[in-house]
Amino acid sequence: YSGHNRCLLRSPTTDGWLGFYYSPASSHNSSWVIFLEGGGYCIDEEECFARSKKDLGSSSKWESVRSGTGILSADPKINPTFHGFHRVFVKYCDGYFYTSNRDQKYKGLYLRGYRNLKVVLQTLDAMGLRSAKELVLSGCSAGALSTIIHTDYIKNRYPHTKYGAVPISGFFPIHADYTGSTDFLKALMFASKFHNVTGGMPANNCFLTRQKTHTPSLCAFSNFSYAYLDSPIFVINSVLDRYSLDNIWKGDSSCLPHQFSNCNQNQISDLNEWGIDFMHEITNTATWVKKGNGAFLSTCLEHCAVSNDVGFNQISINGTIVSVALTKWWQSNSTDSAKSHTYTPCYLRNSDPHQCNPTCKGIY
Repeated sequence: YSGHNRCLLRSPTTDGWLGFYYSPASSHNSSWVIFLEGGGYCIDEEECFARSKKDLGSSSKWESVRSGTGILSADPKINPTFHGFHRVFVKYCDGYFYTSNRDQKYKGLYLRGYRNLKVVLQTLDAMGLRSAKELVLSGCSAGALSTIIHTDYIKNRYPHTKYGAVPISGFFPIHADYTGSTDFLKALMFASKFHNVTGGMPANNCFLTRQKTHTPSLCAFSNFSYAYLDSPIFVINSVLDRYSLDNIWKGDSSCLPHQFSNCNQNQISDLNEWGIDFMHEITNTATWVKKGNGAFLSTCLEHCAVSNDVGFNQISINGTIVSVALTKWWQSNSTDSAKSHTYTPCYLRNSDPHQCNPTCKGIY
């Protein structure tokens, strides 16, 4: 640690930690994949103080070794495209999408997520990242949202590198819950100010565009930043993401387990409408149709399953497994149409089995 970056709580063992796990390439290549850890967020001093005592707020209990899965797997059978890359897993310990950026401690807490990310990149530069020929930025959940927020910043750091962003389960709709409440949105807006996120998005095109005329803190939301992206991006998400249904929609919870097997027709209608709203948010942007982009959007009831080995090689749409779709996108020409690398979801059935995608079976 450099002295400026910190987890929420600077425990005695924090000094000396680099803030990431690293596995070198299997051969002398200069291809890298960087994966940003997820893990929710904290909205105020009380929540962040509680978080600072745990793994997501302090380095004091971090494991010395970590195994990679999915896009970070070293097994060529599981991860044939990226297994030989330099693989990096970045720890998440600021509580707000690697965007918090306060100079002074706030009631004993360090809010310095952007600085943490910057120092990680500087350290990796000295290990060879600066001369990378290929670089994939990925992450799941909060790490995927962070990928969307910071992808243009990282792309600009490495202008001569083949680059792409692969957020997994990080697109969270701006949507009222089943009662019509927008408390989730309000909480995140409050947290954006608490963490000073507008100081932690230096090359975010959404922020640069909106800072003078609109509300720049909205750029901490995935759909706002996504709409302004310059970087190539391949979004992997379920339109019926479990976290979003549990924490944003909050309705129909009794029927969700086992891929909606206990849902009645009214609940299926609610869930399909949610999926339609999700699709409207992501497709109603120039990013969705921009050449070089793509997406893989399923109806599996899951959150971050594709970051694990099983989901990475099981979930498919129209016969194409997500890991294969990702490879096709990554190995394609940047002038390919987005449509040629876009896989869209089906609709849940009114009759049993309600899940319209049979490859979701056993996925959670």
